[in-house]
Parts: sequence; structure tokens; C-alpha cells
Amino acid sequence: MTDISIQLPDEVFASFRCTPQDFVEKMKLAAAIHWYQKGEISQEKAAQIAGLNRRDFLMSLAQEQIDVFPVNFDELKQEVSNEKQEFIRSLRGKYQNDLSSSEAFSQQKQAEIDWEERNQ
Repeated sequence: MTDISIQLPDEVFASFRCTPQDFVEKMKLAAAIHWYQKGEISQEKAAQIAGLNRRDFLMSLAQEQIDVFPVNFDELKQEVSNEKQEFIRSLRGKYQNDLSSSEAFSQQKQAEIDWEERNQ
């Protein structure tokens, strides 16, 4: 393992109310989260950088309210729309001659009106 040394003013540790060793742990986790969010490293690599197992890294993400599985909502919306359209097309093929409920209702009511007019 490689050691890296950086120089920081003593006030940094007082600001975070932690020891230098605790600060190092916070810094490793912050760097891992940052690189993971940017998509530069995997969860496994981020956990390794943070000095955690993958489960604990995922728990850290949850504590920081960071999405574990980032979702592009525009892409998701388009994907759902495409799936819905495909489903509708598949149903139309199977039931293309069936009337919708409103069409069936309309035809039934018209038949009742016609029957009443004939039987008056």
C-alpha cells in the first residue's frame, strides 16, 4: 500500500472536531463518494478507497442521501413510454376487433333506443 502525505493547518481538525486520523478517514470516504458519483470508479473500488466493505460503503451513501443507483429520469420516462406503446401494440394485435368499453356502451345504448322506438 502507498502512503500519501499532505500538510494541513491544525485548524482544519478543530473545524471538523476530529483527530487527524479521523479526518483522513473522512477524506478517503469523501473522495470515494465524489469519484463514484462522477462515475469514475465502481462501488467496489470506492469502498476499497474508503477502507470499507461494499455494504458499509452503500450504507455511507445512504447516510449522505446519495443515490446508490443513479437514474436519469428523462431516459426512464422514455423507456417506460416505449414499453407502454409496445404493450398497447401487442394488445391491439390480439384484440383489434374488440370494441372499447365506451364504444360497446354507445352501441348498446343505441340498440336500446332503437328497440324502444320500434316497440312504442
